[in-house]
Amino acid sequence: MKINRVFLLAAASVLFANCAREEIDTPFKTGTAVAVMESDNTKSTVTDGGYFTWTKGDKIAIHTETGIIEGTLNGDGGSPEGTFSYSFVGEQTLTGYAMYPYSDQHSINQNSITFHMPAEYNLGETVSNTNAPMLAVPTVKENASVNYNFSHLGGVIRVVFKNAPVGTDKFTLSLGGSKINGDFTVADGVVETGQAAEGEGLTTLKFTALESVQDITLFVPVPTGAYNGIEAKLYKGEETLGTWGGSNAQNNVERRALVLMAPITFSNAGGNIENEMQVATETQLKDAVVNGGHIALTEGVTLTEDLTIPDGTEVVLDLNGSTIETEKTIIMGEGASLSIVNNAPAVAVKSSVEEPAGVTISSSSDIIKAAAESTINIGEGVNLVTTGEECCCIWIPNGAENVVVNTAGNLKAIAEGAAVVYHNGNLKTGTINITGGTITHEADVAVYIAGNADVTVSEGVKIEGLTAMEVRAGSLTVNGGEFVATASPSSYVPNGNGTTSKGVALAMCKHTTTENSLSVIINGGEFKGVQSILVNKDLGDVSLTINKGTFSDMTPLPYIADNGTFKLANNVEIKEAITIANDRDIIFDLNGYNVENKTAGHPSELTPNYDDECVVFMVRGKLTINDSSSEGKGCVKATGDGVNSDFNVAVWAMGSDAKVIINGGNYSNSKDTDEDGCDLIYARDGADIEINGGSFQSHVRSTLGGGVYDVLNCKDDNTGSKIIVNGGKYQNYVPSYENVGKDEVVLGENKSVYKENTEEEVIVAHSKESSDTWYVVR
Repeated sequence: MKINRVFLLAAASVLFANCAREEIDTPFKTGTAVAVMESDNTKSTVTDGGYFTWTKGDKIAIHTETGIIEGTLNGDGGSPEGTFSYSFVGEQTLTGYAMYPYSDQHSINQNSITFHMPAEYNLGETVSNTNAPMLAVPTVKENASVNYNFSHLGGVIRVVFKNAPVGTDKFTLSLGGSKINGDFTVADGVVETGQAAEGEGLTTLKFTALESVQDITLFVPVPTGAYNGIEAKLYKGEETLGTWGGSNAQNNVERRALVLMAPITFSNAGGNIENEMQVATETQLKDAVVNGGHIALTEGVTLTEDLTIPDGTEVVLDLNGSTIETEKTIIMGEGASLSIVNNAPAVAVKSSVEEPAGVTISSSSDIIKAAAESTINIGEGVNLVTTGEECCCIWIPNGAENVVVNTAGNLKAIAEGAAVVYHNGNLKTGTINITGGTITHEADVAVYIAGNADVTVSEGVKIEGLTAMEVRAGSLTVNGGEFVATASPSSYVPNGNGTTSKGVALAMCKHTTTENSLSVIINGGEFKGVQSILVNKDLGDVSLTINKGTFSDMTPLPYIADNGTFKLANNVEIKEAITIANDRDIIFDLNGYNVENKTAGHPSELTPNYDDECVVFMVRGKLTINDSSSEGKGCVKATGDGVNSDFNVAVWAMGSDAKVIINGGNYSNSKDTDEDGCDLIYARDGADIEINGGSFQSHVRSTLGGGVYDVLNCKDDNTGSKIIVNGGKYQNYVPSYENVGKDEVVLGENKSVYKENTEEEVIVAHSKESSDTWYVVR
């Protein structure tokens, strides 16, 4: 298996050089030691971004004049430096040497350093720990202090398993008879491999047995050197789940190198893939796929003819940093499986260096055409780009029943006429899992699911097109991701055969050729565009439930579940009130954006006796309003023109089932008249409002109460309505002041009102002569 490496640092430095950060001295015998690596980016655990950090449970071997003592990391780790606690006996003195990971078999004798690498590591649940071999040597000591500046002695091999089975609990690695455990002499700042003696050629990782099918990432520490051959095995107890590798694989491991094995997927590449076929031409590639197995490109290939994966054949195609260019198509046979992965060349992992862009299959035609019962897997770091008109990256045509597609790659179409991923409308079965990467169409719908399929979209995915995604049959579950519609304005055209929309992040419209219902559940994600969702039932029923999501307009609100969350992704102007019925409990997150009603008119059927209000939120059920943005700039505005609207109300709670909690945001209205009853926040007929934070500014002047502005108004009428104020700030309004119509506006327990930026407590109404005084409750 061809292996490439990723350097942990972008710039080389001399081993044992002082850390570039501020020096941290550690007094002797205090019971703690601060350990700093040669760079902030090289630690013991690899994060998702490729950086290394200390992790909970890490232990270092601290060398004294009489032996080794154990230092254990304090806390949960995750930081650029770690503080380790230790204990010592008698008159032991620290020498300044330390090693990671801990072993009592490390030794230092007359400047000869022996580093011990165990044959077995018990990882527990911390399977991501690298145990990367590292050494700290003494620097200048002053006043019995020492710096622990760690440097790498070897490298680490990373192995990723997709869909590892339940019960998986052990992994072994051997490298063609080379020594990878035992005692090593540190020379020239490294430990170097040699010929393995008995027991020195196999490293075992044990970990807590998996309780569910899941992806795992394992790291095996190894010495530096050139290796010929590799064999990896995964176990469930004593049962061997699979063997991977090849006797001809050649790999050179340098100090501070992270060596990447191609991901191994149990759903399509499990079992014993012992041999890797390396190909460099179209002919070699066509011959190789006939026999299946693991195929790796050694250089770019141009396809002049279609590439067919035979019926029932399983192929893992490793692009290996190379590009396939073609005017033709990869055609799947019935029951065939194709996994395209990328074992890319070495890249620097550093905050200033971008992640590798991956490699490409570029075609002016359809790239992959599915067949019945076939499986298509597109791995991370793989780009599929089609430039042809009416061409797809993945085309699932009529007759290709029960196809499974798993993609974490980057798929793109440029020309108009077909979707990037296209599922035919006559199909009755299929499974599509979009687990990562991007799907982009510059001139059409990005993902089009016309036939019946089970589709899942995961967090971290981005789908972008004139319409990002349109589904017309089957089921769709969205657990996260970003859906971006680029067309403007949005449009819908009834169509029994083909796409119906433009300018919609997620469109749902039943297809005429399928009898199954269309069901969509949104558990998260961000939906951006002129129109965030479209639900059209002209051609059949559509079931949509939104439990949580971030949206650029108000179209999804009627579909929010009874206890769902709605989050703004853009400023929104509404033309009628946002109504919360008495059987709903909604969280509305402004997220730093504005929702504004400028239109006078009937707010909803909830208030049939009024026809001239400008209301933003009309609440008979439960509503919580938050503003999760860091700057807290989200606004709720009722800005009727004052001619056609007598009442400008930001929040109107009505009825005994109504409960509103305001935790933030800026609330305002803009009608400057002497009309009575035009209140910014209004509760009546048994409704309750609780205000814990926010800014409240009314431009409506009341004839009641000596000229105070009607910022908060509770119309009680002995129905039990109440507004409780626990926080927030109010322009020209004192929440503690009682007058006619406001006898149930009360402060929370132990709360008082102060003039803003003062300690002056206020208990009387504000005079109408001033219009710019703010009062805060705390």
